[in-house]
Amino acid sequence: MKKLLLVFVITVSSTFAQNAGDTGFSFLKIGFGARNIALSDFGVVGAYDVSSVNYNPALINKINSGQLLLGHNSWISDLSTEVIGASFELFSLPFAFTLNTT
Repeated sequence: MKKLLLVFVITVSSTFAQNAGDTGFSFLKIGFGARNIALSDFGVVGAYDVSSVNYNPALINKINSGQLLLGHNSWISDLSTEVIGASFELFSLPFAFTLNTT
């Protein structure tokens, strides 16, 4: 009985799970960082700056110095995106954060 209940719960939860296209503004996959946008958001492999937090967080290990990222994009119909990010080294460990608002 427990196995049947488990199968039912997994089936129902996977059936009604939200997909990327089901939430509001999910069609706005707006990237940031001039280099990454120019390369069609291909920052997964080659983003060795603060924008790597958004594309591939494992790459913050490759950042050699502290960096600051400020960005603003204006779109149609009064839609805008702001990005603030910073990377630094603390106790010989790399730290980075970004705040992206639309």
